[in-house]
Amino acid sequence: MPLETIDWPNITATLAAAAMGGWVAASVAKRQITAALQVERDKAQREAGRELLESIDSYLHIAYRGDGDLRWERQRLRRKIISLTLLTFPQQAASVQEHLDAVDAWWRQQAGGPRVKGVGFTATEQFFNGIKQTLFSEVFGTTVQFTAVTDSSEGGRSS
Repeated sequence: MPLETIDWPNITATLAAAAMGGWVAASVAKRQITAALQVERDKAQREAGRELLESIDSYLHIAYRGDGDLRWERQRLRRKIISLTLLTFPQQAASVQEHLDAVDAWWRQQAGGPRVKGVGFTATEQFFNGIKQTLFSEVFGTTVQFTAVTDSSEGGRSS
């Protein structure tokens, strides 16, 4: 076939259209992949957030009980809280670790160590309520207010 009979403008237009179509398809695929990855990241962060909430609540439930057998459970929950905080919102990890270290020091105080202030049950509950509020806001997109449990809110029991 002689070169003069080839329809070069048509071939060029076809190649240009195919290139643009490929570029459009690649752009759409990239956006879809990015969106799918973001959905998976959000899902993983929400799951880690749920686990963190459960761990904090479990820790608060046993943190100040005098049972020596709970020491290992406290330490397990402590490590889990730090790990989940690092995964969920790392900017809070230092303050969480610092507070948990202070709670450990509180336990050493109970065994005759130096006196520690500001990490009793009420202070720890308030600290973790702040963490949970941040967690609900940043991870779950909702606002929650936690209130302290008082004797009157427990059915009128008094000491």
